Amino acid sequence: MQNSEGMEQSSKHRMISFCRMAVCFLWTIAIAAYYFQFPFVDLSALIVPTFAAYLLFSVKRIFREVDRRFLLLWLLLALYLTGNLFVTISFFCASDTPWRFYFILLIIPLCFFLRNENFSTEYRIFRWLSICKVLFLIGMASYMLYVGSYEPFRLWAKNLGGDMYFVYDFFPRIQVSGNALLLVAFLMEFARNTRLSVYLLLLFIGIVIEGNFSFFLAVAVFFGYYFIRYVWQKGITFKKLFVILVALVVGTGFCFYALDQREQKEDAGNALRAAQAKILLSGNPLVGEGLGAKVYDNGQLGRTADDKYFELQTLYIFFQIGFVGLVLFYLSNILALRRVHSADAWCVYVAYLIGSFFNPYCFDTTQMVTAVLCGNYLMITPHKEMSRSIC
Repeated sequence: MQNSEGMEQSSKHRMISFCRMAVCFLWTIAIAAYYFQFPFVDLSALIVPTFAAYLLFSVKRIFREVDRRFLLLWLLLALYLTGNLFVTISFFCASDTPWRFYFILLIIPLCFFLRNENFSTEYRIFRWLSICKVLFLIGMASYMLYVGSYEPFRLWAKNLGGDMYFVYDFFPRIQVSGNALLLVAFLMEFARNTRLSVYLLLLFIGIVIEGNFSFFLAVAVFFGYYFIRYVWQKGITFKKLFVILVALVVGTGFCFYALDQREQKEDAGNALRAAQAKILLSGNPLVGEGLGAKVYDNGQLGRTADDKYFELQTLYIFFQIGFVGLVLFYLSNILALRRVHSADAWCVYVAYLIGSFFNPYCFDTTQMVTAVLCGNYLMITPHKEMSRSIC
């Protein structure tokens, strides 16, 4: 009898070990494929299936962690999206695009519940792959400076869906696929340990080389929150007044930089975003135009009606599901995040949303990975006190 129980326990431990190894392997492949889809374009085909398999291997944790209030709201969101999907595929669109957005909108809130007490392993994998991505960007930037011209690099990058160029004729800027998670990596690393480290410095360098203005805005808001919280807890001293003065000087410089960037992009990026906003806000504001709806006015932007990625991707989701659907989606995110009793996790997620609002880096795998990281924040910061969440 004891031998039988021992064999069952041994078999159970082997199965748990196998599942754990499979989860870590799938997570590694998904993150590596995401980061290095540039320049290895074929890797992008691995991102969705490996991350989907990662979710399936971890699905038991979702059922264990979900509470009743979230489940009721999520079911309401599912009901709304199912009705929207039924109308869309019945009368307007028979492609697989509506199904794609249907599953994305339902899966993202669930990703917060993929909590694992051993998630520190996944986080270490994520951090090291983030550093590898940064080192790749630093290497490319150094080579651009060595060559002294960005033209051959820009041609190569554009053929692979990215861009490389110099700012002010000397500073390299490399905007390629897979950079978006560097913002999340930096925010998570800073939230875990606010002291300066080599990892933190390298991740910040990666954000600077990426050069996305929205990323800088997200980091500025993130730092602002931490500084206000620190002053609120500790009180004002002469040292803090000095820091405030330095922050004002840096903030003024940031404002001048922002104005300069706006002037540089006035006839291109900003004008494009303004045109997109006008078109994407022209649909049914309450319930939207349907999941996967075609934007027929895209011709004004030099695109086809079937395009599904926009600089203002959040507004495209609004165009599809309207105010009701977007409110239900974000409320489900809020209820999921409330189970993470840490204001730091909230700050990371809000900063990510700010950084992705003006870019097509949301409502995809990027947001799912961010949700998993935020949901496991307390698992990778055991030394931190479980501070109350914002809501």
